[in-house]
Amino acid sequence: MNPVSRPRLFARDVRRIHCVGIAGMGVAPLALYLVQAGFGVTGEDAAVTEEARQLLARGGVKVGPLPADAELVVHSSAVAPTHPACVAAAARGLPLVRRGELLAEVLRDRRVVAVCGAHGKTTTTAMLITALRRAQFPAGWILGGRFADDTPPASLGAGDWVVAEIDESDGTIGRFAPALTVVVNLDWDHPDHYRQPAELEAAFAALVARTRGPVLVSAGCAMSARAAGAVRPLRFGPTGDFPGVAEGETAGGLTLRLGGQFTIAAAAVRAQGAFNAANATNDMAETAIDIHNFSGNTGRQRAHQESRGIAHVLNRDIATNRRSGGNSTQNFPKVFDAAGCQCFDRACTDAIYTDLFRAQ
Repeated sequence: MNPVSRPRLFARDVRRIHCVGIAGMGVAPLALYLVQAGFGVTGEDAAVTEEARQLLARGGVKVGPLPADAELVVHSSAVAPTHPACVAAAARGLPLVRRGELLAEVLRDRRVVAVCGAHGKTTTTAMLITALRRAQFPAGWILGGRFADDTPPASLGAGDWVVAEIDESDGTIGRFAPALTVVVNLDWDHPDHYRQPAELEAAFAALVARTRGPVLVSAGCAMSARAAGAVRPLRFGPTGDFPGVAEGETAGGLTLRLGGQFTIAAAAVRAQGAFNAANATNDMAETAIDIHNFSGNTGRQRAHQESRGIAHVLNRDIATNRRSGGNSTQNFPKVFDAAGCQCFDRACTDAIYTDLFRAQ
């Protein structure tokens, strides 16, 4: 597949798309991706910050009202159907879709790594993107947030693979059929859409069933295990297929003892506590590098981390994969997340992708 070719959307030859809620970190990265995929994109929002305006302008998105030549309108799920742009689109007979519906449609012919779950999706996705870029692996990406440096929140990429943060809040998770799925953790959230915990669990179970390749879940999350159902997932955390256990903790950090399918036996982490040990386990497998090039993201974790006085980037230890060969994943980096401020069950996710990508 040539991902640069503009795909058909909903069985239509669409060229021009208007986005409602363009300044949000769900719609804005999608808009930037759409421009790179060959669409003409405009958008509007009731509150566009100067930072968002500059981000969109650099990406080729024009901010303004619904244009006369728009052929499809996409909106954030936070936008009411009574919004003037939605009313005008309906009056003109234009297709009107939610952000998640369009994301699933534009990625339909690509090999999607879906990062989903209750807590830590943006950080996990951002770290995986960082690792892939360092490895020069040509995957595209769509992040549900912004990096703290000048890394764009979306990129078309040059191959079939794309890493996408998938949101379950409005039910559009049901549109995705990933090549790989990472469920960072689950708990009952979004009760406005999922009236009972079983409804949310069923949505993730259906996603797992549609996944064409490996599924990764937290070994410590019972709901994730139930959602996996009959599928045999790869488990990460203090136990599971990719276990990491803290030992030898000092004022300067801790030693993380690795087992299972990890091919390195231990790693030094400049952070303390079992929670940070679990997060550090996240991004290690055959190769481990420091995360000083991971800028962080500007979502909730960053603010929470600063309020607790925890440095977002703490680990500078390096373990290098010495294997020979010409595969582009030969030196696939594994990053250490020592911040550990948001999620309670997240552990080794990105780390495992070396073998998963190679196996597909």
